[in-house]
Amino acid sequence: MWINKNMLNNPINIQISASAVAWYGAIIATAGAFVSIYNAWRDRSKIKIKYNANNYIAGKVPAGYSLGKKYIIISVYNIGRRPIKMGNISLKLVDQNKFCLISDSLMNSYNQNRVLTEENPETMYLLEADGIDFCKVEYVLAYDGVGRKYKKYTHLLPTFWKIWFKLTHYGKK
Repeated sequence: MWINKNMLNNPINIQISASAVAWYGAIIATAGAFVSIYNAWRDRSKIKIKYNANNYIAGKVPAGYSLGKKYIIISVYNIGRRPIKMGNISLKLVDQNKFCLISDSLMNSYNQNRVLTEENPETMYLLEADGIDFCKVEYVLAYDGVGRKYKKYTHLLPTFWKIWFKLTHYGKK
């Protein structure tokens, strides 16, 4: 027999110290805090802005647009998990302190409410390019429904480009 009578009479004692329990609790709590912070960071609102100048409309022309004119297309993508309601879109010109507000962002004719979700992650804004030299655009500025700003610079090194632009265009209007 494998079991001895002396083995049944002597109970097994397992002792766990309080410091071991405290260390275990601290490690589990720290891991839980990291997981919660990561989930909150992953689920934040994220927007990607793309722009493309000198485009023409082909095919069926939406109301309010013309067939032979050039347009600047600004596309806004939701790359996060939370739905985002888009607000206004504007362009910042380098030689002015004012912003050029895109009127298409004020109208709801193309995309009724401009709520970007995982199922509908993109919306587009069209701007007539006749009066705007896109080389003078410093950045595209997008606002969401709660007032957060999202910038997309049009040049690789915006500070150096702005200094170079002002030096080369000094005195020109």
